[in-house]
Amino acid sequence: MTTLPEKGEEIFGYKVMDQTTVSMLGARITELSHACSGARVLYIENDDRELGFNLIYRTPQLDQSDSNHILEHLMLCSCSRYPSRDIFFDMDSKSYSTFMNGLTDNTYTCYPVCSQSEDQLLKIMDVFLCCMEEPDALKEDYFFRREALRYELESEDEELSLEGTVFNEDWGHLTDIQENADSFMAETLYEGQTASHLLGRAHFHYKDISFGRIRERFEKFYRYSNCLIVLYGKMDIARVLTFLDKEHLSRFPVAAGIVDHDLLSYFHEPVKQGFFKRQAESPAYEGNPGNNNGIIDYGIDLSGCSEQDLIFWDMVTDILDQDTSAIHRAAREKGLNNVIEVYLDTAPALPSLKFRLHNAKPGQDEEFLAAVKTGLKEVSENGVSSDLFHAVLKENRLSDCLTREAPHLGFHISEEIGKYWSTTDKTGYFTLYENCFDTFFQDEKQDILRRLAGDALTPSLSAVVTTVPKPGLAEAMEEEKEQYLKEKKASLSKKEILKLMEDTKDFQIWNQNDQCNLDFLIQPEDLPGPEAEPVISETVLHDIHCLSSAVSLKGIGCYQLFFDISGLKPSDWNYLTLYQMLLTELDTSHFTVEQQKNKEQELLYDCTFDELYPEREAGKNSHPMMSVFWYGLTEDFEEGLEPAVAQNLSRLVLAHRHGLDAASVDFSKIGSIVDHKSNEGGPQPVAAAHLDAEQVIGSEIHHHKLQHQGRASHDGYVYLDNGLEQPVF
Repeated sequence: MTTLPEKGEEIFGYKVMDQTTVSMLGARITELSHACSGARVLYIENDDRELGFNLIYRTPQLDQSDSNHILEHLMLCSCSRYPSRDIFFDMDSKSYSTFMNGLTDNTYTCYPVCSQSEDQLLKIMDVFLCCMEEPDALKEDYFFRREALRYELESEDEELSLEGTVFNEDWGHLTDIQENADSFMAETLYEGQTASHLLGRAHFHYKDISFGRIRERFEKFYRYSNCLIVLYGKMDIARVLTFLDKEHLSRFPVAAGIVDHDLLSYFHEPVKQGFFKRQAESPAYEGNPGNNNGIIDYGIDLSGCSEQDLIFWDMVTDILDQDTSAIHRAAREKGLNNVIEVYLDTAPALPSLKFRLHNAKPGQDEEFLAAVKTGLKEVSENGVSSDLFHAVLKENRLSDCLTREAPHLGFHISEEIGKYWSTTDKTGYFTLYENCFDTFFQDEKQDILRRLAGDALTPSLSAVVTTVPKPGLAEAMEEEKEQYLKEKKASLSKKEILKLMEDTKDFQIWNQNDQCNLDFLIQPEDLPGPEAEPVISETVLHDIHCLSSAVSLKGIGCYQLFFDISGLKPSDWNYLTLYQMLLTELDTSHFTVEQQKNKEQELLYDCTFDELYPEREAGKNSHPMMSVFWYGLTEDFEEGLEPAVAQNLSRLVLAHRHGLDAASVDFSKIGSIVDHKSNEGGPQPVAAAHLDAEQVIGSEIHHHKLQHQGRASHDGYVYLDNGLEQPVF
């Protein structure tokens, strides 16, 4: 395998611009610049078998016609080297790919693909790049009429109709009140600016859509000097870089006079100042049961924030969004028991801080705004409780530790990087994130949190927008469209009507063409072999069956405990379900509801309770069971047991094998009978525990004291005695 040179050196027609490592990805990241084409290439190198490629273009939304979305649909239809009715679906259904898509955002458009076969990945990359370079969809308008918009008329006596894939997709969101509320807020904060344009609005602006406009967008955005190519995983990077250089990039030298940095200016337009209020109507159909549910948004422009502060804001909103936060508490005190969201909105071209009240009624905006400001004032002066602060950050840390467990990771992380690159022209998002997280985590005095909350109390630009459903408005828009089509038909001459009828028939014949292309296929013998089965360690302690397997994750475990509930009468099983529903919702003798929620968030990531009944093939393990599942940091294992199990299930018989800090443990195989779970796309942790108890609900379980055996902490078996004299319910 080729080792890439150091920063400033050149290789295969590229210059190394930067190199860094990101621990949460287990990766070494190298950024390269292709001298001839001006393309940027980012190689994220780690040991992931699922390789990734993502071709990302900077594509600001210049209007509300959804042109970038239409163009995304058109680009992977066909090209001269791979002619097809729809090459994307040929590849998606017949190639050895694990993920493939085209996605449009408000600041970028990307074309990702993942595969465990490098040979297959290279062939699909070739198809993608050929389609970007010479798309058949821009040579003739058949593809445009299919994917974007077309007028159809089959006979002189029939009504004119309006069809098209993107148009119909967008029209399907006509009554989506959350999307409409987002658009109203963007228009209020950034009226007349690029940031006021959101994707997916073709149903409101279909009269502006044209084939000529789509071609203009292609010429403006689709060139290698305006793209970022992301490569991911354990690949032969010399082979891939050489392929890109010789087969594609060097064939398209950067044009003289082209300055792609000009596109960045759309994301840094100056904003107005002031506070604005608006009430807007969202289309709704008569008789819809949700017609009484409005949305009130309070938005604060953050376009003046530094890149670091935007990441800090993402962490701050995680804290403010908690049910136990000062904002939620202030809202409840004002009688607002609605669902409230607090989040950093980076979907538009400019970022904003968003406070959203769901199921709102007109007239609640003042109370909601007062509650938000009361909460922000409290946080700016006093911060938040240490329990809440650490609970949220521990949850984020757990999530970061599990990043490598996600399937199609090459796509997901490249999308995050692409979003960051599209507005900043930088690629070091994850390095910046890790540094900011460490800084925020170590800020025990909460200076950053209090500073940002204080800034939000005196914003330069903010708005309150109330979005209410308008019954009958959806029908009115349907009627407006029909009237537009009637008037358009009436304006056509006899000759134009006959031409439209001919075009309609011609399109229908073309659309029935089933031409496909399979030139991207690889031979079965070229496929990679299966991943090796994990080595499983097995032991029995105190009649508890334990299995474990070490994997490459460090400092985190995946735990699942199984309890024998065969002592329960079937008629009592419903009470068990009710009991599980009430967990963390009622005070106990040891913890308040708020303490339980904080503990669960801090120690028990993705905690779930389930029942199962293994089949007869499980032998002695074929009986009703209840499982408790969670992820947690290995350093928190013992502490996590009490909120996970002890306070809810009284005395516990538990043995757990966790011999290495690098081990991730998944208790998901009972008595080596039930098949273990397989987490797609990452290391495959496997382990099991079978816990036998006299009864789980309503009586005590055998007593065991907490102790360690082995060479060091977290090495050996752990037994727990929660110290409770009575079970807690």
